Amino acid sequence: MTLHSYERDLAVWIPILIRLWRARSGAGTLPADRLSPAETQRVARAVRQLTQGFGGGRTLAGGNYLNDPDLLGAYLLYFWPVSYVQARFCLDAARSAGLAVSGGSWLDVCAGPGPLSCALFDIGATRVVATDKSASALAMGRIIAESQHRDLQTREWNSETPITHGDLYDGIVMGHGLNELWKSDPGRNARRAGLLRELCRHLTPNGMLLIVEPALKEVNRELLDVRNDLVRSRYRVVSPCFFSGDCPALADPSAMCYASYPWSIPGLVADIARAAGPDKSEVKMSYLCVQAPETAAPATRVKPRYRVLSDHMINKAGRHRIVICGAEGRFTLSTRRGAGFPAEKEFFKLKRGDAIEVYNMEVRGDNRELDETTLIRLPASPDSKRRM
Repeated sequence: MTLHSYERDLAVWIPILIRLWRARSGAGTLPADRLSPAETQRVARAVRQLTQGFGGGRTLAGGNYLNDPDLLGAYLLYFWPVSYVQARFCLDAARSAGLAVSGGSWLDVCAGPGPLSCALFDIGATRVVATDKSASALAMGRIIAESQHRDLQTREWNSETPITHGDLYDGIVMGHGLNELWKSDPGRNARRAGLLRELCRHLTPNGMLLIVEPALKEVNRELLDVRNDLVRSRYRVVSPCFFSGDCPALADPSAMCYASYPWSIPGLVADIARAAGPDKSEVKMSYLCVQAPETAAPATRVKPRYRVLSDHMINKAGRHRIVICGAEGRFTLSTRRGAGFPAEKEFFKLKRGDAIEVYNMEVRGDNRELDETTLIRLPASPDSKRRM
């Protein structure tokens, strides 16, 4: 099984999620892999409610929304598949950076009903332990996993208590949970960084910690602040960064750094998205994959050297530009369409999130431009969205 088989794997889980929601909500029974029009409208209303509760004032973040049958449907049938695919993409990115992500023992923190746990099973994890403060969410995760004969071990845990069991894991994941912890505490980012350090003490040598978060501006910038805390303590950022200092995006109050990529949207999610309103043609997320100083192997990665951090933009002078970040920091790379440079074709193919090699850029102040000697390579790796 390869990491690129997420479409086939997700297609197995979707009927299970529909069946579980229908059993809990008293909805209908057919069709098995899609919702009826009435069901779609019901779930779409709840998706709008959850979307509002997760954004803005984040009134539902950290709450017991899964106890509401309609909100449960929104999570299982819409957010669960999206979280699953986000995890697969991030695990792909970690693998392309040289880490072993298939097989082994994994811990899923703030697991909820287990979308990341199931993603781990599908890439070959031999053991997954899920922790969450909600016993009912963990029970639901077990039911989902058991439907595919996967033994998901669960343990209740909340952020006010240490993870005291002595197990070591080859990898630890946390999906959409870090931003919900201590959200009203002015010192929340320091506490979050402290939690990640504690989690890293439960990694085997060369183990990895993966954090997946929403692509919301406040959440994104808080994750970058946590990243800086870890980097100053010599933790190694495996992905998405190729820059090892303080994140340069935080120097610009309007900047973000998140991944966005097109995907083969399942029919179920597409139906709900059309009814609910949000554009789901791309999956967006903030993520961070790190290794602790005492477990990280010496960095041997030379390529790729840059990450594309923006969509294409056109300035008033008609120049096309993108934001990229690498060992030299964050800057724009630009050209004028039709200039005839050999790298122009590849330049206009680039999309946010791509990992690229760029040679012989012309330096213009703090930024860079293409010229006749510039070479752009998009490595044929799982990190490339066009391979997804």
